[in-house]
Amino acid sequence: MKTRDYVIFFIILIIGFALRLDFLLANDFTIDSDEAIVGLMAKHIIEGVSHPVFYYGQHYLGCLESYCVAFLFKIFGISVYALKVVPLIFSLLFIVLVFFLTKEVSDKRSAFFAMLLSSVAPSSLIIWSGKARGGFIEVLVIGALALLFTFKWQKRDDKNIFYTFIIAGLLGLGWWINNQIIYFIPAIFLIYLTRILFDEKDYFIKKRLALYDHFLIATLAFFLGSILFWIYNFRHDFVSFEMLSSDTENFERFASNFFHYSIPIILGAKRYWQSVDIFTYSTKVFYAIHLFLIFVFALPAKNKIISNNKNKFYGISYKFSFLIIFASIFYFFTCSKYGSLYLAPRYLLPTYVILFPVLGIALGKISRFNNVVCFVFLASLLSLYLFGNYAKKRALLGEPLIFQEQRASDNHQDVISWLKHHKINVIRTNYWIGYRLAFETNEEVKFLMSGVPHTVRIKSYENLVPIDKKDTVPFLAVPREARYIRSALNFLGFTYKQRRFKNYRFIYNIHKNFDESKLDKIDNSKIYINVSDNDSLKQAINDDNIDTRWGSGRPQSEEMFVKFNFVTPQNVAVIEYLLGNYEHDYPRKLEIRGVNKNDEEKVLLTPSDYEMFSYYLGDASLKIRLKIDEDEYKSITFYQKGNDNFFDWSIAEMSFYSMK
Repeated sequence: MKTRDYVIFFIILIIGFALRLDFLLANDFTIDSDEAIVGLMAKHIIEGVSHPVFYYGQHYLGCLESYCVAFLFKIFGISVYALKVVPLIFSLLFIVLVFFLTKEVSDKRSAFFAMLLSSVAPSSLIIWSGKARGGFIEVLVIGALALLFTFKWQKRDDKNIFYTFIIAGLLGLGWWINNQIIYFIPAIFLIYLTRILFDEKDYFIKKRLALYDHFLIATLAFFLGSILFWIYNFRHDFVSFEMLSSDTENFERFASNFFHYSIPIILGAKRYWQSVDIFTYSTKVFYAIHLFLIFVFALPAKNKIISNNKNKFYGISYKFSFLIIFASIFYFFTCSKYGSLYLAPRYLLPTYVILFPVLGIALGKISRFNNVVCFVFLASLLSLYLFGNYAKKRALLGEPLIFQEQRASDNHQDVISWLKHHKINVIRTNYWIGYRLAFETNEEVKFLMSGVPHTVRIKSYENLVPIDKKDTVPFLAVPREARYIRSALNFLGFTYKQRRFKNYRFIYNIHKNFDESKLDKIDNSKIYINVSDNDSLKQAINDDNIDTRWGSGRPQSEEMFVKFNFVTPQNVAVIEYLLGNYEHDYPRKLEIRGVNKNDEEKVLLTPSDYEMFSYYLGDASLKIRLKIDEDEYKSITFYQKGNDNFFDWSIAEMSFYSMK
């Protein structure tokens, strides 16, 4: 390239860097818990605590990114800046590779067009250029590099086997890092197959021997590139392959969403996680422009300049290769469970590897016809991309949702300072808060998982506190969730304090307000039971056998009840309800009412209280122990207020306790 070309090249690269840096600065380098896991893995690597193969808690997403981050942590110290720099560097490498990939199959002018488009880029790519998420931006780099070397090999006369080793090794590395590399494998395989079989200079036997040689070398290189993947899976019963299961039952719905939502998000017509257009009819506008340019791309090139066979492809053309890659992306996305992520199509990011070269080559063709028309299309695409990135406000992702539309805070400094001042180092909180706090405090604060998603990434955290002490661990929650927690703690018989933060509530100093050793179980002989359904099984409710149960015998409906009558009024302070082995038969809505010795009816638990209580208990809801308003009761009635089309209502054991 000439000096002028180098200047243009670096100006475009600087534009890409500036745009991505602007997004990182606007978001103050804030991370989410998924990114915090990468940071925690890197921390553990440099501390020698662990040497992971995969992203914590997943048997896929090889942790190359974590080792790169660990290298920077070792040099510059642990920080969100060092964490974010790694995907940023890979994103810039991708821009460079777009140039060379396009230049390899076309010309320098088209390559600059493609590079400029990848530099400015739709908002989804800009966002993921700064997300340290374990291997999403990296697979674009590896896929583009493998494709670049494949096209170089395809145009060679000697079918150099060293290229085969490099290409297959890259695909193997990609297979370990992110199984999206599979999108490129069918196209590369067909390029190799047709390049060898369609070579008119070789006889059949020589072709067959060449196929054997390249296949053996490719197999060896692929396994070497993905050696960590195979070692791990040999030791863990090939658990990674569970992630490759298909979901063809939803194919039609996923295919429809692919074109209505996912591709418009990839093109920039919609923003990530949003189903609405960035402006009225933007999806149609983006589709029209891109489809026209794809049509131009597909047209035979006129006045093709071929020098030393530079653009001579043996076997299938690069155009057909791009088509195969897109078909592979469509097939694997819509036939897998990842198709459900149509509003967050991070599994479609490899589309950019072929999208920008296609657009660049089309613009290059138009420029040879009319520079003004080319400028109009180029300016239109860049304007649309910038509009999608900056219209109204930057297309930054909001913080993750925690509970009832309330999100994690974008800044934890007030919480961290308070926890440090009060020397609190173990809390209970949500996934999206906990791992971030752990990373931001260098694990001075660790947490026990609560709420959803209940995905445990670091199992050792769950063993920080004995099981019988977990109810007293302080709780950090968003305000609406905190309301549920406070209600549940009241019914469990706990006292507590609360500290208000801007976006959170901290519930601490949690203590039982009664001595459980003083509970005295009321004899079952003093209780007789009435039930709305299945009267013949009601004795199983209090036969002291967890393996027997009363069941309604029909799907849950609102008129169901179980009434406990006491022979003489009994002082009742605590109720214990066990589901036993029938966890799916929990009451969908529950109300508890009691009648005391003065014939006064008390509402002991409302359906709203039950909802909050069940949320708090989570998986522990097989055993429900309620601290109720202590009184002498003549009867206590459980009313099932919900509906279920399939499951009945069950009680394995119900016990009542008085206070000594």
